[in-house]
Amino acid sequence: MIGLFLFIVAAFLIKIFIMPSFVYKLLKDALDYDSFKDFEKSISTYFKETAIAIDKLGNIIMGPILNCSMIRGKDRFLFGLEDQTISFAFARNIIGIDYNKDIRLTLLGKCIVWLIRKIDPGHFKKSYNNNSTK
Repeated sequence: MIGLFLFIVAAFLIKIFIMPSFVYKLLKDALDYDSFKDFEKSISTYFKETAIAIDKLGNIIMGPILNCSMIRGKDRFLFGLEDQTISFAFARNIIGIDYNKDIRLTLLGKCIVWLIRKIDPGHFKKSYNNNSTK
């Protein structure tokens, strides 16, 4: 039950502090950096790291439903593993077979992968390479 309590406290704190934290980071960096280029680099790094953290959280929270709705087969790589992103789980299910066939993915999984590839063509290869080296 301690896990449930910690989850509730963490969710409550995120709900309260997430937007003020973003605003604080923007204002603080706007005041701290003399050039827009430095400000932009800092903010870009912050939001990229935040996106990766949210992705890892989403992988854990949504793992069971993603396993049912996005992938199929016996030799699939499951979503929901700690410290891995949703993108890495997708990448493990498509890289190493034939990068363009996506045979382990359901129709919904293929649609998600297609959309992400349109937005960021090398996204899954980068995710696979970044997570495989850890």
